[in-house]
Amino acid sequence: MSIISNLNEVAQILKSMDYIYILTHSFPDGDALGSAFVLCRALQKIGKRVRIKFDHDIPRKFNFLNDYIDHDNFKPPDYIISVDLATDSLLDDGLQRYASRIDMCIDHHFSNTKYASLNYIDSTASANCEIIYDLLNIMGIELDKEMAQGLYLGITGDTGCFRYSNTTAKTHYIAAKLMEHDIKFSEINDKFFSLKSKKILDIERILYQNMTYFADNKIAMSYVTYKNITDLGIDEHECDGIASIPIRIEGVQVGAVFRQKSTGEYKVSIRTIEGINANAIASMFDGGGHYKAAGFNLPNEPVENLLKLVSDKIIEHMNW
Repeated sequence: MSIISNLNEVAQILKSMDYIYILTHSFPDGDALGSAFVLCRALQKIGKRVRIKFDHDIPRKFNFLNDYIDHDNFKPPDYIISVDLATDSLLDDGLQRYASRIDMCIDHHFSNTKYASLNYIDSTASANCEIIYDLLNIMGIELDKEMAQGLYLGITGDTGCFRYSNTTAKTHYIAAKLMEHDIKFSEINDKFFSLKSKKILDIERILYQNMTYFADNKIAMSYVTYKNITDLGIDEHECDGIASIPIRIEGVQVGAVFRQKSTGEYKVSIRTIEGINANAIASMFDGGGHYKAAGFNLPNEPVENLLKLVSDKIIEHMNW
């Protein structure tokens, strides 16, 4: 496993590739999807044959990606690139067959496990889309409006519309440059961060009902089952955004949402306040992520047991 420290080298290697799959993590968010979409569209612009590969349907609000997704009519890829993927264990189950074949990783998680043959990791970037923006500038690939909107979506997603502490002056600079492409930034902010369907509100209601507190209310955890999700007619991949609910409660320092997948396993999303390392918590369960936002997977067991397991580990880790 090699580390690439120069984005110019990444650009040159990409120019030599063809027949490419782009992969990202399960339950992909705006940064993962934006990175995959824009890199795919950019490489296609310079004549590369490339598709994004998923193991599931993507949320309806990301339907603009459909033309870039492989629907089993693409030859076996010669190269595989991952974006916004901290560890190959976070690939969808159906894509684990590619885990040992990833040629290049482009990522911004400081917890990245350097699983690819070549790894470019810039943990100073607020979003992976910041890296993609810089990469396309180096490659001389001109942004169009759709690409600018994809990058803006990723950056606003990972910075909480510029509210999170990972936001930098460079973040605002790139966002301003993207706005020069006449993107519908207000519509993006409303559609992806403000508006909620009644079904999502129903899921949030279930989360509040299932909320459990530990360590004198410093830890708040909740869960939704796969049955909850299917009974409401929601695709399991449309629940992004619910992970931050517990950490919004006054006095809570570590929040966790357990979301059951169709396999019965649970995807656990950890959110923390300033001064508490969410990635360190996730790493205890072979997961990873950012300083204040991370995740991991747990097996199909009674959720009460899993809540206790995770809370006990956090209490021990924090000496609470």
